[in-house]
Amino acid sequence: MPWLVRLISTFVIGFAASEASGRFSPGALDPRSRRGRLPEKELSGHSRLGPWLDLPVDLTAEFEADLADIRRPVEAAARQPD
Repeated sequence: MPWLVRLISTFVIGFAASEASGRFSPGALDPRSRRGRLPEKELSGHSRLGPWLDLPVDLTAEFEADLADIRRPVEAAARQPD
């Protein structure tokens, strides 16, 4: 059960922190533009992922899909006898 609590809290806190920091909105806080200002060698692995990280994302659909992924183990745990 503790892992479920960590899973849910990490999911909620992660999305809330990203929303509050402006990560999901375009403009000056856009992480793609910040990433472009970093020297290439600073985040070499991150740079290789850049083409995938820069693809358009439907954040609402992603949130809903992640929530569905989290819901399955929670429901399975709820069905377990004490």
